[in-house]
Amino acid sequence: MYCKILKGSVAIIDRRAHIGGKSYSSLVEETDLEYHRYSSHIFTYVAAEVWDYINQFGELTSYQHKVFITRKDKVSPDY
Repeated sequence: MYCKILKGSVAIIDRRAHIGGKSYSSLVEETDLEYHRYSSHIFTYVAAEVWDYINQFGELTSYQHKVFITRKDKVSPDY
């Protein structure tokens, strides 16, 4: 995005058989589960412009991270 605004150029060199570098996952057809070949990856952003730019190239899987703890036999956030 900034390269386009500043009228610059970028060369991306990746020897993998797929795009995305280590942010790559594939679907296991037998189980219909997503497999993260290089470990899980979480894309975080703040600006809507970033989200719009990234979505030009593919669809991202929605993810929500929630942490639960147990204290005195109660699970957060219910205590």
